Amino acid sequence: MVCFEHEAAHTPELRGFQDIAQLLARPGDELHCLALSGQPACAGRGVEVLDEQARRAYRARLREIDAELAEAERANDPGRAESLEQEKERLLDEMRKATGLGGRDRKMGDGSERARSAVTWRIRHAIKKLEAVHPALARHLRVSIKTGVFCSYEPEKETRWFV
Repeated sequence: MVCFEHEAAHTPELRGFQDIAQLLARPGDELHCLALSGQPACAGRGVEVLDEQARRAYRARLREIDAELAEAERANDPGRAESLEQEKERLLDEMRKATGLGGRDRKMGDGSERARSAVTWRIRHAIKKLEAVHPALARHLRVSIKTGVFCSYEPEKETRWFV
């Protein structure tokens, strides 16, 4: 059961609510996703999704595509331009998948990345479940909880919790 703004609601037993409770107990503090997931802090660093050589090759191909697009537009060749735009979008999509916030490299097999993804999903799923039974609390948590490698609870207004 949860209470917020003088309204109580019953919630299902979800791991996301346990994660949220840990954050509510320490407002303003950043908790590493590994700590929330119960994994050791040294859960492995993984391997970059794109190494520097691959990144250079992608950038070089994107420059080639831009030059070929300009040529296709000058030659009034919409079929070629469309094909190049599709290739460009696929390459950019792959580069976006290989990087996180701020353009930092994502790593395959990285324990932090797996924990970040799992914790973020669990918290969002729990908040979504709250929508039906306590919309005000769901909204409060949605705007107050930040997820990522480091997660935090930063409420809009001071809120006292009994966890």
